[in-house]
Amino acid sequence: MLNDWDSKTYSTLELPHLNWGKKAIGHLDLAGNETIADLGAGTGRDSFALAKLLPKGKVIMVERSRAMLATLREQLKDHPGTFEVIEADLLSPFGLPNSCDGAISVAAFHWIHDHLTLFKNIAAILKDDCPLVADCGGETNIAQVIACYEEVSKTSADAKEIWNFSSVADAIDNLQAAGLSPESVVLEEDPLYLKNKDELETFLRTIVLKDQIAKYESIDQKKIIQEVAEKLPNKSIDYVRLKIIAKKLGS
Repeated sequence: MLNDWDSKTYSTLELPHLNWGKKAIGHLDLAGNETIADLGAGTGRDSFALAKLLPKGKVIMVERSRAMLATLREQLKDHPGTFEVIEADLLSPFGLPNSCDGAISVAAFHWIHDHLTLFKNIAAILKDDCPLVADCGGETNIAQVIACYEEVSKTSADAKEIWNFSSVADAIDNLQAAGLSPESVVLEEDPLYLKNKDELETFLRTIVLKDQIAKYESIDQKKIIQEVAEKLPNKSIDYVRLKIIAKKLGS
């Protein structure tokens, strides 16, 4: 069972997700009146950016985490646009059959172990010939961070139990089996260099290693994160992104 997020701290971090989201949104050809689903919407970062491009459209925000949803709902009043918020696991049907002109997802799919069911659920909400654009952790993502954590803690990071860092081949197979036509599926190295050690430690504690350290007392959590941060070269996190552009096949 994954631990819920510290959404307050998460929303204050200077995240690489901002850039990932901008790139994902940039792959959507929008007229401004579409209905777009943001899958794993988090605190609403990409949904709010999308809404600016949809003055006559709608953003459907799908999120499982109650902590993220609480922060998202707090922020809704400060952002103009038409939104619908759905509390749902992405492995469950979203209840939106053939209603969306597109879907995006940023930094969410690697938390989901069954990508075939995930992609089938996405195909079910998309209109024919409409796109899915996604960015998530891919094969070999944060391998350096995982190795440092295991060295420091002298325990397994349980990476395969926590994350699903898919290969390109597996992603293509699952997309096709779900009725989605892959247009571009690539892995891209995108290391994140943090400004200082304190920022790196906050990032590791809040995002990257949140589930690994949850089992420790707070004093041990702090010590482990400090030691991992010291071992990582150049205050960096070795992100490898799986970037997906696919389209719902017409009937």
